[in-house]
Amino acid sequence: MTDALARLHAAGSPLLSRVDETLSRHGAPADHAVWPLLRRRGLLPGDAVANIAAWPAGPLRERAALMRHHHEQSAAVAPLLTASSTWDGSAGAAFEARLTTVRREHDVLTGNAATLSACLDDLADWIERGRARLAHTLAAVLRSAEAVTLTVDSGLSADGGREAWSGLSAGGRWPTGSGPSAGGVKPVGDGLFAAGGLSAGGGLSAGSGLSVGGVLSAGSGLAQGRAAADIGAELLAEADRFWVGALQVSQAWASRLETSPAAATPAVGASTHLRVEL
Repeated sequence: MTDALARLHAAGSPLLSRVDETLSRHGAPADHAVWPLLRRRGLLPGDAVANIAAWPAGPLRERAALMRHHHEQSAAVAPLLTASSTWDGSAGAAFEARLTTVRREHDVLTGNAATLSACLDDLADWIERGRARLAHTLAAVLRSAEAVTLTVDSGLSADGGREAWSGLSAGGRWPTGSGPSAGGVKPVGDGLFAAGGLSAGGGLSAGSGLSVGGVLSAGSGLAQGRAAADIGAELLAEADRFWVGALQVSQAWASRLETSPAAATPAVGASTHLRVEL
């Protein structure tokens, strides 16, 4: 089952490719927020979004279920690890020592199976939330003035480009009432389209870096570069939040895993006795 990020990524792939291409060609202002984000992960915005889009939560939930099943099976085996009544002497002592180690290792493995299943469920929850946040950011980017700036010289029509970004609505057009108007783009506040666009609170946060007051001049390499940098900074910031959070979840659960004790084989003396009960 596809989620919002998978659908928006398919619709926004042309824009993401444009962002990556423009950043590679024109760069960004030296003091732009996109630079530390680019250096931190070594990924362009389109690649970062693609990586997260390719990491769904479903497989982790399947593995969590498998680990729970393993835990249940291991718990059922525990009562079978009982001492033998047929060994005496040093052989019996060695058997008891080894059995104690096996029981301990079994308990650790059983406990770790439960811990890993909980870890995978927790990580899957974080991935689902992170994908939803990234989808929200990508939706805002697709409707931003910067997106129009990047695409205005690649096939947008003079009436404002209603043919842009197929897949955003049925038939490949902007939803009714959203997008550029017949007289040109009408950005509001944070650069998102006005009527029919994202609702109040649904756009990019204040100070997000997307332009206030309209589309940057078309055809300018500087304008194209800044638009790509603004979009890239928004997407990379959310992608970075995704990866940092996933790592924190993994590290928090890793600290709860126990280490299996080393299996020390006790020395067995020469006076070994086997008692056979008839």
